[in-house]
Amino acid sequence: MDMTSWLLRRMAVRPFVVAVPGATAARLAVERCFRERGWREASNPVEANMLVVAGDVDVDQVWEQMPLPKTKVELRSEGEVVAALDAGVAELRDRHRQHDAGRRLSGHDMVGHRLEAAGSGVAGHEVAGHGAAGEDIGGHDMAGHRLEVAGSGVAGHEVAGHGTAAHDMGGHSMHSHHGHDMGEMVLPGGIPMASRTEDRDGLALDYLHVFLGPVLSDWPPGLVVKAIMQGDILHEVEVDVIGKPGGYWTEDRMPARRLDSCGRLLAVAGWDTAAAKARQFRDQVLAGLELGTDFHRWARRVKRSRVLKWSLAGVGEWRGLDAWGRLNGWLDQVDVDQDVAALSELLDGSELATARLIVASIDPDTDHD
Repeated sequence: MDMTSWLLRRMAVRPFVVAVPGATAARLAVERCFRERGWREASNPVEANMLVVAGDVDVDQVWEQMPLPKTKVELRSEGEVVAALDAGVAELRDRHRQHDAGRRLSGHDMVGHRLEAAGSGVAGHEVAGHGAAGEDIGGHDMAGHRLEVAGSGVAGHEVAGHGTAAHDMGGHSMHSHHGHDMGEMVLPGGIPMASRTEDRDGLALDYLHVFLGPVLSDWPPGLVVKAIMQGDILHEVEVDVIGKPGGYWTEDRMPARRLDSCGRLLAVAGWDTAAAKARQFRDQVLAGLELGTDFHRWARRVKRSRVLKWSLAGVGEWRGLDAWGRLNGWLDQVDVDQDVAALSELLDGSELATARLIVASIDPDTDHD
């Protein structure tokens, strides 16, 4: 067995999930399968080697950002998940198919180079059994850790100076979104040239048009936030949802829905182990199982976290609750307003560093009919 084949067989699977409204059941089945197999999700396409697409959506630009070796798994229903993931793993570990893909891309053997990086922890990959950066450190990673993804041009969006071509999402072009012309002058490499205008203090600052979503980790499916960013402040925020809803979160599933929201907010806040437990309890509820002492012990631990409270208190105050209050409401299985219409007001004037926390703390049901 040559070195490339040996590394392919031992490389840990790092999936990145793209989900749209109408595919909630498939997304939940995928996340459950990841947990059962011990796979850790990638926070962006660059550090992923498996692209998992739940629903009908164009992901060509996301796929192009992923270096080799890589594989794509496309799902339409939860019943396809296990077989599709197995087929994806087989393709990922197939030396000949990965070499063929590398030759099609550049005419060079790119697989071995990527795998050397994987073995050394570069690019977010690791050989099975060896950790990489991004693990949960001390229970918390602080609220701003994952915000780098939002401003890194993921999914081809023009974000904070990292512009690329327009991203087509299920037939929706970002350049024509809301009827706004996004055709500013660009620098070599497609980076948009900033314009200048006065900020709220009367100072002349650069501003850029930015998009957050719809392809981000721990992000409501299909949600798109468009804004002008001046300094690190978002202005003129507009919110839309791309995709056809499926109405998955019916009234009898609301206890699981609240735990799904807990998992998303805890993940964005950087507490990955607590987020994983929230999703485990969510799946128990969906399976018809009662939540026992383990859940109550976990909920008390989350509520007692001073670091988490410090990160969320005062963030996204709306209708008498901030992010910390909404999280506690979900933990107590209390109804909390999660209206997508609130986001435009809450995000307008917010710092980019808190924008993802605000979105996660509202976590609107984009799958609602």
